Amino acid sequence: MDEAAVRESRKILRRVQEHLHHAHAGLGARQETVGLVDVLYHPTSTLSSLNYVTPRRSTAWVPSEMINQGLEHLRKLERTPRVQYIEGLFPPLFSKTLFDLGLEADCPLPEARQLGIEFTPENVSLFSADVFNRYLVTLYEYLQVH
Repeated sequence: MDEAAVRESRKILRRVQEHLHHAHAGLGARQETVGLVDVLYHPTSTLSSLNYVTPRRSTAWVPSEMINQGLEHLRKLERTPRVQYIEGLFPPLFSKTLFDLGLEADCPLPEARQLGIEFTPENVSLFSADVFNRYLVTLYEYLQVH
């Protein structure tokens, strides 16, 4: 993928991120900023899709200490500690940081896990068109439900 395609992919991923944020807010989720992360939580629902820590917008990296602060905030709200982020917007090392904190991916792309690589704009060419299309269909279905 050339540099222009990577930039365009990130632009689309940011739109997806914004859509998710607005959709969850529309369902009643509230947001509190804790350092470099936003903690989204629903006052009455414990659904994981409405209760999570996410890196603040326009943040390229979040240290593990800041992630832990957000997770602790969720625990105080009696919510399951969870981080939600869009992989293609962060360097591959970010997922290792989460893994080192004891977190596991909710729904990783199975093919990426089998290959031991992340599904990012930079390495999307390593996956078949079929894998990419199935990912887009899954994302579309998720957005329709949420």
